[in-house]
Amino acid sequence: CPKKFEIFKAIRTWENARSANAFPLAVKKELAKTDLYFHLEEKDKNTWNLFKVNKEGENKVLFKVLKRTAN
Repeated sequence: CPKKFEIFKAIRTWENARSANAFPLAVKKELAKTDLYFHLEEKDKNTWNLFKVNKEGENKVLFKVLKRTAN
């Protein structure tokens, strides 16, 4: 699969944010909505930018800056 490394990188980014407890409850509620689409970018080991995107993954709009929190 030519995109496998891109897919693995995306999974790793989401998992890093999850393990850093970076998703507050309000964001988790938005992520649970099946009609919305999101893209996550890691800025550094403690910060992520969460974007809302369209179904094709385009038209990124910053939704929330996520920060590592104490576990």
